[in-house]
Amino acid sequence: MSWNSRKDNRFTNIILVLICIVLIVILGGLLLTNHKEVKQESESLEKLSQNQATGIDDYEAVKEHASELKEEADEEDEEAADSSNKKEKAEADRTSSDGDKAQSTDKSDAKVGDSDKK
Repeated sequence: MSWNSRKDNRFTNIILVLICIVLIVILGGLLLTNHKEVKQESESLEKLSQNQATGIDDYEAVKEHASELKEEADEEDEEAADSSNKKEKAEADRTSSDGDKAQSTDKSDAKVGDSDKK
């Protein structure tokens, strides 16, 4: 009987070794597949991060451009305000000189009228 148990033990050991080999092959395949998936995922995430970095760079460029446009608009507003102030001053000078002329004309008319009364 001991001889039969040896055969059974050998047969069991061979089956266990084959099962271990199959499991090792399956584990290796899963590791390779997982490694490929992780690599693909990391590449796609890297592309996304580059796109986001580009988007951030674009945002920064747009932000700078907007600030430049705002500065230019402020300068144009100041120039427009300066030119309108100059126009207002010129108009005020014209009106005041026209008013002075009118007052002097009124005074001269009054003098003429006074001289006519005499």
